[in-house]
Amino acid sequence: MDIRIAITTLAALHLSGAASASWFYTASEVGIAGELVGENLLPDQTWGANRTYRVWVVMPAGWRLEAIAGNDDQSLRFSTSGAFYQDPFGGGTSLSINPAFMDLAPDLAWDSWITIGAQDTNGGGSPASANELGHIGIDWTDFEAGGTLETTNGGCWILPTHAQGGEVAFSDACGTNGSGVLIGQFTLLGEGATLEGSMLLQGADAFGETWQRAIASFAIDPDGVSDALPQVGCSADLDSDGTVDVNDLLDLLGRWAIGACADVSGDAVMDSDDFLYLVGSWGPCAAN
Repeated sequence: MDIRIAITTLAALHLSGAASASWFYTASEVGIAGELVGENLLPDQTWGANRTYRVWVVMPAGWRLEAIAGNDDQSLRFSTSGAFYQDPFGGGTSLSINPAFMDLAPDLAWDSWITIGAQDTNGGGSPASANELGHIGIDWTDFEAGGTLETTNGGCWILPTHAQGGEVAFSDACGTNGSGVLIGQFTLLGEGATLEGSMLLQGADAFGETWQRAIASFAIDPDGVSDALPQVGCSADLDSDGTVDVNDLLDLLGRWAIGACADVSGDAVMDSDDFLYLVGSWGPCAAN
C-alpha cells in the first residue's frame, strides 16, 4: 500500500453534513445500522453477560464505502458503557481474524474489531477474496485493552479497485432486510452495555463520483437497534399502500409493545412522538 495514497485519501475527508435517522430499506442517504449477532456467545461463567453486534454502513443501491476516518471536526470513535471483548488471538481490525485459528481459539469468532467489508483475513463476508484493508493514525492500545477507540487524525481505507467496499445483503436487529458494508464487530461485556460513536465516511456513488458524510453520533441499544439509520419518505405508511390513514394508525397501536423496532419518527424510541408523527403525515405519501 502506497502511504502517499493513504494520506491523500484521509486528507480529502471533511465534514459535509450529518446523517439523519430512520429505516433503511428504501435508503436515499447514508446511515448506520446495527445487527445483533447473539447473546452470551462467550462463556458467561468467565465473562458475565455479553452481546455481540455488527455495525453496518447503509447507502443507496450501487454505492461503495472506501474509508472510515476521523479528523479535528469529527472524530472516529467507538465506545461502550461496558467493555469490549478482545481475544488474545485477534486484533484491532479484521486483518487479525484468521479463520484457520477458529478451531484452536473458538472465542476468536467474537473478537471486537473494525473493518471495511471483510470479516477476516480472507475477505470473508464481502465480495472480495482477500482483505485489502489499510489503516493509519490509530492508537489501538485502549481499544485492545477493552476501552474506547478514537482518533482525530487517521482511519481505515480500501482503494477504489478493492471489491470489499461493495454492499452485501444483511438483516438488522429489527429483521429489516437491506444491504450495506460492514464496518465492525463488537462484543460488549456487561449487562445492558450499549455501543456508541461517530465517524467520517467516504466512498463512491453508483456513477463513480465521490461522496462524503459525517456521522456526528450514533448509538446501538442493548437490542441492537441503531438511532442513525437513513431517512426514508413516508415512514408512517406502515402497510405500504401509499397513504397514511386509519389502517396505519391501528397498525401503530398494535405494534406499540414491540418498542424501538416499531419506531416511525426516526429516533429509535417508541413513544408518543411516533403517534404525533403519524398523525402529522396523514394523507397520500408525497412522490419521491
